[in-house]
Amino acid sequence: MASAIVVGEGRLAAFVTKLLCSNGTPVALYGTGKPMRESIEALVQEHVEKIFPLQFIDDLRHQQDMIARLMDNLRMTDDVSRLHGDVIIDATRTSNSPILRAVRRFFPDAAVMSLDGPAHDEKTISVHLYEPFEVTRIAQIIPPLPADSTSVARVRSILNKADVAEVNAEQGDFAEKALNALRDEDATTPQFEQVIASIIPKRSPINQTHTVMH
Repeated sequence: MASAIVVGEGRLAAFVTKLLCSNGTPVALYGTGKPMRESIEALVQEHVEKIFPLQFIDDLRHQQDMIARLMDNLRMTDDVSRLHGDVIIDATRTSNSPILRAVRRFFPDAAVMSLDGPAHDEKTISVHLYEPFEVTRIAQIIPPLPADSTSVARVRSILNKADVAEVNAEQGDFAEKALNALRDEDATTPQFEQVIASIIPKRSPINQTHTVMH
């Protein structure tokens, strides 16, 4: 089973982690604190409440059980030797981050998925996330030249596990222009979803697309 190591913190790191955990992919957090875990748990709870709204007397217990099961996919550690993952998700936004270097020393063959960051070597694959990412859930893979094909495949697999749709350069340019225009207009979530649906017809509204692993 594919697994990921998230290095760094922030809104995008938390949301990507939530997407992976909600779809049953193990994630290890390294170099983060308790607030990061709390943010992820809040996102998972929000996700479960949308999927299973309270209707009957036992629904609250079912929600709590589901949240606990999904959070079992997440663990935190400051001991790099206890980590395991096929892909390192770099959310440090820092060039030559010491915590990223520490993880890569233990996992020299792992692919690195750099969230909106540069690619410094053939195993580091830059991934551009289109904002507001919580609504769009689309990304463009921007591999370096030359790129390690195995690393590109692993990054693509992790995005697929997170239910993030990949767009090509042409689709990405169209999306960027349309999304920028909507942000300038303070558009609503349905308006953003309509733009995404025009690019990726099979994309459903966010509260209907995610699956919950039982």
